[in-house]
Amino acid sequence: MAFVCLAAAALSGAAGAAAVGDASAPACDKVSFTNGTRPGQDYASIKMNATTGTTAEDCQNICCTDQKCRTWVYVPAGLYSSRPPGTFCWLKAAPIHLKGKTCDNGKIGCVSGVVNKTKTSTWVSETVAAAAAAAAAAANTVPVAATGAPSPPLECGVGSAVFETNTGAITTAINTNKMKFWWNWDIEYLTTTDTTGLDPAVLQKLQDAFVPMLWGSGSPSDFDFLKDHDGDVMGFNEPDMYGPACCNCDGKQTYKPASSSGWAPLFNPSSASTAWQATLKLLTSIPHTAGGIQRVVSPAMANGATAQPGVDCSADPAVDNNPHTCQGWMAMFKNFTLKLPCQDMATGKTTNCWDAMDAINIHAYSRTAQEVKAKISGYYDVFKEDFEGLNGRTKKTLWLTEVAMASNKPAEISQFMTELLNGKDGLGNRAPASAGGFGYVERVSWFSEFNFGSFPTGNYTPAPNENWISSLFDAFGGLTSIGTTFFGLC
Repeated sequence: MAFVCLAAAALSGAAGAAAVGDASAPACDKVSFTNGTRPGQDYASIKMNATTGTTAEDCQNICCTDQKCRTWVYVPAGLYSSRPPGTFCWLKAAPIHLKGKTCDNGKIGCVSGVVNKTKTSTWVSETVAAAAAAAAAAANTVPVAATGAPSPPLECGVGSAVFETNTGAITTAINTNKMKFWWNWDIEYLTTTDTTGLDPAVLQKLQDAFVPMLWGSGSPSDFDFLKDHDGDVMGFNEPDMYGPACCNCDGKQTYKPASSSGWAPLFNPSSASTAWQATLKLLTSIPHTAGGIQRVVSPAMANGATAQPGVDCSADPAVDNNPHTCQGWMAMFKNFTLKLPCQDMATGKTTNCWDAMDAINIHAYSRTAQEVKAKISGYYDVFKEDFEGLNGRTKKTLWLTEVAMASNKPAEISQFMTELLNGKDGLGNRAPASAGGFGYVERVSWFSEFNFGSFPTGNYTPAPNENWISSLFDAFGGLTSIGTTFFGLC
């Protein structure tokens, strides 16, 4: 696929505009110049050359002279065989904490940092943008701000509790160098697991990749899990679907294979919004170390983006004959949270409780990859202003954190994965949505279980007692054929 970036010439050539590194440009405080990467929040990738300079310090200077930039990542040539050749400077719109000492593919050479813009003035981004537009037109390139460049590669992960009981799978997953994140519906992990035989470096990488989830509206007994956590925190699990967390919890022998946090206070988007506000208030009240929590991910959705006419999502789902699913829950939640004040996790500034979120989280199970892609596209259509950063909304990405095929046949599942993740018409196509791609999808984590109960999905009704499989790992910790396919596509 074609790689479109903000050309170096665009930052140096227009008359009247300051060149990158020009001594007349406003200065900024330069901090956190370290080996390693800082993922997320990209808005531009600049191919460096003799004009811009080709060193990490030059990349830092580029960030300093663009008012929007808060974090930069310098990627020397030759570190990514799947990307266009050349040395690139990635610019990011928020201060982002360091994630490890290597590039995100495990190779050494990436350098990154954050900058303090207290000394910058407003002319910088305007003149640089004007220069970019003029030079890009002459060079037949496209400025990122104008139409959107291809997004960074899709980040793959695992949603599973498998590591608690299968420590061999930990080493296998880390050694793929493809598991960028993982989660287990909890705020902690390996609490009762004997890890004495595991390589400390592997355990450190497992910790770095872990994303905790605040599963329901109840507050954790303490927030010690955040002390060593830098990065992302996910919100409630599937409040748009009523599913008691255990058999007979409600006295009705009710059981949902995808048990959710969708009890009445969260099933109702209105009361869920106040619970969300209280959750964010707790998180922002915790003293953070340098970097701290950078991003908050929305409650995870089981259902579609568009509301179903006539369905009352304010009705208690535990009451007989009331709805058990709430299509369009997130859009209703958005309307309520836009009216509530919250503090942005990364900047500390007051905003609304919707724009305090950085990503929209959904789940999808289906017989076909096309149905999953259609569900994702449906969310884009409803939340386009959020994914594109329009109309005053903070720009968000989409996370698909539970996905699996409704099947128990490994060959079918591998084909499903290929159709879902390929780079032509799948999530691996990193072009903007306007060009037919899925660049707004930042992360996907496969739901990995040895087997799980079936349920109706789409037009498919499973047979009685039908079970499905999805495990990426075998009983000894190695990769299954499904796992080999998944990580091979990432």
